[in-house]
Formats: sequence, structure tokens, C-alpha cells
Amino acid sequence: MSQLPVISIVVPSYNQGKFIGETLSSLINQDYSNLELIVIDGGSNDNSAEVIRSFEKHIKHWVSEKDRGQTHAINKGLEHVTGELFNWLNSDDVLEPGALHMLAKLARENPEKNLFIGRSRFFDAGGTRRNSDSIVFSKPEMTLGYGLVNQPGMFYRTHTLREFLPLNESLNFCMDLDLWIRYLSTYGQQNLIETEFCIAGFRFHKESKTESAVNPFRSERDQLYEQLYSHPTKEWVLASKAYYHLWKSDELLLEGRADDSAAELSKVKLAALSFAGMRRYLGLKRRHTFGKSAQ
Repeated sequence: MSQLPVISIVVPSYNQGKFIGETLSSLINQDYSNLELIVIDGGSNDNSAEVIRSFEKHIKHWVSEKDRGQTHAINKGLEHVTGELFNWLNSDDVLEPGALHMLAKLARENPEKNLFIGRSRFFDAGGTRRNSDSIVFSKPEMTLGYGLVNQPGMFYRTHTLREFLPLNESLNFCMDLDLWIRYLSTYGQQNLIETEFCIAGFRFHKESKTESAVNPFRSERDQLYEQLYSHPTKEWVLASKAYYHLWKSDELLLEGRADDSAAELSKVKLAALSFAGMRRYLGLKRRHTFGKSAQ
């Protein structure tokens, strides 16, 4: 068997002392000989540094010092990355057993591919909530427009990733979506592989950004799509706009914002959609009609 590729993982952290030990254990317990582990702590005032130090012999580089936030921490970690594959793992998440060996196998067997995507398990203190769904659809315009991102389960070939660095430090929530949008806009989806293997565990808790900051997330997300569609580089990228409005309409309707949802849906031309997109569109139309008749 050929030598295992070096896989680099940056763990950005701030005041996650109660979780980071589990995160680091999940990486070290992969029993993967070519793991390059980098930990960037933002000068935590809890016991984070003590916990990190207890894993020091397994870590290539770590610091605990003030930084400008999570995205800056990841960029700092990337300065020390030499591996063939890369991802970051937040200090309250975990890597699932066997993940690194599965990624190495995919990378060896598919040298022409530059992004490897697995599933994630969403969990909280009560256990597993559910596993993630596919984020890649039948057409690249659907994948781009729907904008689903599964960052803990997405490992880029580092030479490809460097085309899109540094990560945008003005983004506090959507740096992963920004990277995904830029990758898709450049490569489409013919150079990636998605597997059903569960790569990572994504933790929900009351302090997590995902649980506590939905509106700021949406503001950054919408800003990214506005930028994308202001200067579309390819025809299929512009075609993804219909799916973006469709996705946003669905999201708003689920929140009970029927008028805003209808406004988004009015921006979608039915003829511009795939068969699956048409079904979603017509389903939204029916939900709007039934909603009005129930009033």
C-alpha cells in the first residue's frame, strides 16, 4: 500500500475547554499516522490552554493568543499546513471513527478529484439528532443556488484550496459557504466526490454560532449571493439564481413569512428550472394557496 497522504486539520478555538478535549481525542484516535494537527486558540480565559497542552505531543503547532476571530484563526493555522488534504474542525465538533482512512482511500483512488465530501452527524447533549443529507444535486446550478454546505465533512486538496485563500476575514459565519461558492463557480461539480460515509459530528449547544446567530448568518449569506450575481462569470452560475430564490422562498415560508416568501417565488421563472426544481416550485405555490384559503 502506498504511503498515506498527509491530512492537515486546523482546530480554531476560543473558550471551548469543555469540548476541545473530545475534539482532539476524536482526531488522535483515528490512528492515522500522517495527521498534521494544528490548534489555534484565541487566548481563551478558561482551561482551554491546559487541555491543549495535554495533547501537545500529537500537535504540530499550537498557540493561545488573541486573534481577530475564527476566520483569522483558520488563516493563521493555514500558514503551517503542508498536507495534501485540508479541513478545519471547530473545537466543539468531532471527527467520526475511520474518517481519515476513508478520505485517504478516496484521495488515492481518485487523483483527478480535488474535493471530498462526506456526511455529518448532528448531535447535542441528548445524542444524535440526525445525519446530514447530500449537498450535491444533479445540476451544478442547483448545487450552487441551494447553497447547502457541510463544512466539517468537506476536505479540499490543499493545492486547490490555496487558489481561494485567504479566507475572507470579514465573514464571521459564512466563510465556509464563501469558499464553497468560489469553488463551485470555478470548478463546477465534476471534480468532487460525495460519499455517504459519515465524516464528522457537528455539535449543537446553546453557545454555538449555529444555534445562537441565525439572522447574522443569513445577512452574510445573502451578501455573498448578491456579490455572486452582480458579476456572474458563467451562464450556469447565473442560472443558479432561480434556485437561490426558490430556496429562500421555501425558508421564509417555513418561518411563517408568507408575503416575503411569495416575493421571492415571484422572481423564479418556472421554465428555468429542472424537473426537480419545478416540483419544488409547484409545491411552494400550493402551500401558498392553501395558506391563504386557511386564513
